[in-house]
Amino acid sequence: MDFTTLGMFIIDEIDHPPPTPPSSDIVGGAGTYAALGARLFRPPPSSAKVGWVVHKGCDFPAKVGEEVQGWQTGVKWVDTPERNTTRGWNGYVGEERAFKFTTEKIRVDEKQLTDAMILSASFHMVCTPARCMNLVKGIIAQRECLGEAKNLRVKKPLFVWEPSPDSCSIDSLNSVLEATQYVDVVSPNHTELASLFVADGVEKNEDENWYPASVEERCEALLRRGFKTKDGAVVVRCGSKGCFIKSRTEQRMFPAFYASQEGGRRRHSKVVDPTGAGNAFLGAFSIGLVEDRLDGLTRLESAAVYGTIAASFAVEQIGLPKLTVKEDQELWNGEQVQERFNNFIDRTAQGTV
Repeated sequence: MDFTTLGMFIIDEIDHPPPTPPSSDIVGGAGTYAALGARLFRPPPSSAKVGWVVHKGCDFPAKVGEEVQGWQTGVKWVDTPERNTTRGWNGYVGEERAFKFTTEKIRVDEKQLTDAMILSASFHMVCTPARCMNLVKGIIAQRECLGEAKNLRVKKPLFVWEPSPDSCSIDSLNSVLEATQYVDVVSPNHTELASLFVADGVEKNEDENWYPASVEERCEALLRRGFKTKDGAVVVRCGSKGCFIKSRTEQRMFPAFYASQEGGRRRHSKVVDPTGAGNAFLGAFSIGLVEDRLDGLTRLESAAVYGTIAASFAVEQIGLPKLTVKEDQELWNGEQVQERFNNFIDRTAQGTV
């Protein structure tokens, strides 16, 4: 496996900002969108190297199963007929998302992964600091056992961690810093990053939360106090502003593929719903980390480009982008991923983004 996510599959109810009406029975969940992001850059047969777990409750829609099967990933299906499929509610104020579970949830841990998933080159997690540390320790232990049992030389994988939103507060900062030492990349969004350092909640002004100087300063604090002497990176997902990447040796701001318009006052016309875009970004980002770097870019910059393209497909509709095949070419929402990827690379090189 190239990638495995420990995020969940969820069926969403979404209350959109006016005037868009609410949406129901929408396929979602951090695991689903992370798998999507990775899958965009792994067409068949490599699609089987994208690992994730789906718990199918008694109300699991058959058409959803058909859509997921069509991705041809290395998904593991777990039947749970005694319960409903995990469901959640999403609401938005501007670009900021609120979320809550409306049914019982089943978390994914290392005990549910297949041997192939345990041996993945990269892992994505969205969870609390304590759970992050336990997952990393559990995965490493299982990899060592598999290596001994199968006489394999097992390399250290890459761990990409999204701190759960409720973990991003000043009260949780020390726990986040401790967990950071267990991973290779930590990725809050810009508001979550601000919440770790700003007392009494984040600034009300959206622009204050993503302001480059503030983001840079807070990333530097995570690097210095979290990773300490260990190599690592902070990747801040800044919504329509793009993403900011920082390590000890580099930093760079990348714009979103669909940047906001009118000086940031209005969404790009192609952006329908940002739900899951951050998760898709990190799924593709993880793939970018295990790939060879792009010409003229560092490995971290290359991964950010992968993530940016995945997020662009995630925001174009309510729910998941549609996969079709024409003349043996995969099309997502009618477009080849590589074409969009090349377009963004060209725009970046020309300084037009």
